[in-house]
Amino acid sequence: SYNRCHRNTKENQKSLHDNVELFFESLIKGEINDIEFKHHTTRDKDHGRIETRNYYLVNNISWLDNKENRTNLSSIGMVQRKRIICEK
Repeated sequence: SYNRCHRNTKENQKSLHDNVELFFESLIKGEINDIEFKHHTTRDKDHGRIETRNYYLVNNISWLDNKENRTNLSSIGMVQRKRIICEK
């Protein structure tokens, strides 16, 4: 069986959220190249719109600060979504 757990970083986890956000911005720009990650893209076209999603997953988070109080945290991920609405 496949188990999945999803948690968003929130305002009360600002330093963790900021670290994760900065990391993924740098990763996508190609500024980080020594950490392995998984990437998957989906494209859906329906109801007059095209939606592209890019999924990123990093399992090695030993570098991540402010994770001490999150003992079950073993990976981080991000989804980027781009939606194009087609006009008739």
